[in-house]
Amino acid sequence: FGCTRCADFHLETLPKIVKDYVDTGLIKLVFVPCPLDKNSMDAALLAECVEKDKSFAFADVLFKKQRDWGLSFNPQKVLLQYASLSGLTKEKAEACLRNDITAAMILQNRKDGIDKLGIQGTPTFFIASSKKIDAVFGIKPLEEFKKIIDAQLDLYKK
Repeated sequence: FGCTRCADFHLETLPKIVKDYVDTGLIKLVFVPCPLDKNSMDAALLAECVEKDKSFAFADVLFKKQRDWGLSFNPQKVLLQYASLSGLTKEKAEACLRNDITAAMILQNRKDGIDKLGIQGTPTFFIASSKKIDAVFGIKPLEEFKKIIDAQLDLYKK
């Protein structure tokens, strides 16, 4: 959540992919946070606690307001305010920030991404089907994502 390039993708490119592919039921989107610092970890922990039907809206807020919380003298306070707007009580949000089990899961996902999938930076995308996995490293134009997704969909139809 603290990666500026991830925010650019999330705010500029992802809405078009969601509209054309996710909302139409052609693909499923899975977001796996890869926190690079404590502030990003706090954001990821809170994102895990937000109700699932509000999780993408919460991610939108985190990315849109990235500079506000990322450069704040008290980023945790700002993140807690965003969490409250997403329906978390202060007590539940504070408990989420102290949830060592969720933190360990997030860190394990990050480690697995690096060790098993070869992720070397953020953002990294995997466009996968039962027949093929394509990795996309870094920000690419929307057309490149569509080309890869369409090729995967064509493979799936065969």
